[in-house]
Amino acid sequence: MSVKCVWIGEKTGDIGCKKMINRLMMGKERGTCENKSGNALLFCVIVPSVLSETEIEDIIENKIESKIYMAMKRMYRRICMLTIGAHMSIAGGIAKTAENVVAMEANTMQIFSRNPRGSNYRNYEQEEVDAFQDIRYRYGFGPLLAHAPYTMNLASGNEKTYEFACMVIREDIARMDALGIENLVFHPGSHTGIGVEAGIGNIIRGLNQAVTETQNITVLLETMSGKGTEIGVTFEELKKIRDGVCFPEKVGVCLDTCHVFAAGYDIVHDLDGVLEEFDRVLGLPLLRAVHLNDSMMPFGSHKDRHAAIGTGEIGMDALLRILTHPALKDLPFYLETPFDEEGHAKEIAMLRKELSNRLG
Repeated sequence: MSVKCVWIGEKTGDIGCKKMINRLMMGKERGTCENKSGNALLFCVIVPSVLSETEIEDIIENKIESKIYMAMKRMYRRICMLTIGAHMSIAGGIAKTAENVVAMEANTMQIFSRNPRGSNYRNYEQEEVDAFQDIRYRYGFGPLLAHAPYTMNLASGNEKTYEFACMVIREDIARMDALGIENLVFHPGSHTGIGVEAGIGNIIRGLNQAVTETQNITVLLETMSGKGTEIGVTFEELKKIRDGVCFPEKVGVCLDTCHVFAAGYDIVHDLDGVLEEFDRVLGLPLLRAVHLNDSMMPFGSHKDRHAAIGTGEIGMDALLRILTHPALKDLPFYLETPFDEEGHAKEIAMLRKELSNRLG
């Protein structure tokens, strides 16, 4: 087996993994690349089947400069491993949440941007923010996802409800962007009787008063199941919303497997067809995240009931095909199944084991 080494200004090649590590430790190999912080670091990508992460740590830790070790570790996680996490509680603070992600052997997370059933939110002290940032970069987290509260309905025709939703989306874009969170997802909303077109118009206006040209965070429209008067049931509805905003480059899509299955997109028997339809209507580059959930309810039910991975109507085989599909495998996946963090850790471990068994 081998490691692929990219040397800026020199050459690209494959050499034996243990030989590579030995030469790095003895200082006989030199190369540089720029990481996100601009530091010059040695760069290598380790093929997953060569060494486990624990073996890499045992070989490298305390024998190579810490920056080089952490860069290699981040690259191993980001390139060679599945980017997967779960919806996490932030009751103990955002730094503690990041620690819990590491403990459950995940490498990303989703959090609520504020109280999901109310309007309150917590302001973090700079010391806690710094600790959070240290953990996420030290352990190579993939893109993080914040979820707007369920009380936010940008499609509503009720004046007070709509004004509240506009305030929430505006504040939460700014707050989550300040934390360096890459994506903020929200349910487009329910029109509650004013009609789909009027509801879409409200969503567009709500986004236009909140989304700015200078923000780094991307706002994601979530695919919905179609219960009641929900908007976002079809890819076409999501396209209408995005096409109407002033800064469409700041708006993407989060695909929820339970929701699209309930909405009538057959990801079990025709995943390729569903993705082709998404690409035709919206374009696959707009897909930025996946909520990985099984469904308690049958195909086309228009009912949003998440089930534990592999126990519902979608099933383990279909969910594994989603995780490994060429168009999806590099995206971040977030579990929203009906478990606490211990249960989510077990699901993540189970998924990795299943993938390992199937990929040989």
